[in-house]
Amino acid sequence: MSILYEHDAHEGVQAVKELAELEVMGQVFSSLSGLPDDESRARVLRWVHDKLSIKSLPSPSNPTPVGTAAAENGAAAGFDSFPDMYHAFDPKSEKDKALIGAYWLRESGTAQFASMEVNRMLKDLGHGIANVTDALSSAMSEKPALIMQIKKSGTSRQARKQYKLTESGVRFVVARLQEDRA
Repeated sequence: MSILYEHDAHEGVQAVKELAELEVMGQVFSSLSGLPDDESRARVLRWVHDKLSIKSLPSPSNPTPVGTAAAENGAAAGFDSFPDMYHAFDPKSEKDKALIGAYWLRESGTAQFASMEVNRMLKDLGHGIANVTDALSSAMSEKPALIMQIKKSGTSRQARKQYKLTESGVRFVVARLQEDRA
């Protein structure tokens, strides 16, 4: 009879843990629902992921669409963190640093990004770029373009700009990552 009691107690503890998790999930959902867009929600989730030093997450319920270079090559698979991917890519130039940062953001669910988001990640690794806008412009001037500017807020040269990694940029990064793994 005591074995049965221990089994029931274990199930009861497990049920309490699951209820606590559900309560937190409800709070997180409510909080994230109050944010204005997907990009804001993704930034918050990335911040929490980094702050809690979460090693890995379960597969997303909406994987990268079939037909994109990343889906076809599965290049992000095998990298648990941006530092791992950065060091495997082994950037040789500031443009390369910006590209691997842009790729990580894209694979993390941020299709559009500001230059400061890329540089923040690089600075966290101790590899910041002195002029990240110049590095992104260099990638934009490649033929075909590896990065493209998709929005500009303001009229000055220093206005906030939004960028996107092109499919050519994805293929470039994927090829380098696969080359370095071979």
